Amino acid sequence: MMSQYGGGSEGIRLFQTHSVDLVITDILMPDKDGLAVIRELRGINPQVKIIGLSGGGMILSAQTSLNVARKLGVVRTMSKPFAVDRLLAMVTEVIAVSEK
Repeated sequence: MMSQYGGGSEGIRLFQTHSVDLVITDILMPDKDGLAVIRELRGINPQVKIIGLSGGGMILSAQTSLNVARKLGVVRTMSKPFAVDRLLAMVTEVIAVSEK
């Protein structure tokens, strides 16, 4: 399952209707920001693995956003822009740790 270009509310809806091993969320999104999404996902399933991405915004820098995301329980974070192979390696690592 992959949601592209949707907001946080769409991501939550998809999470509730599909079985997933990993959630990748941007921190700045339309409708509901990624920090709110992370908190809500943790309420639904505290064990879900989450990767947070951020390029920063007008109010919070990418680093500040990702630090907050870590405190909310994301397993890995990455600043944008990033190389796709770097994200794929991170996904592989997180999934491998989850399977142990």
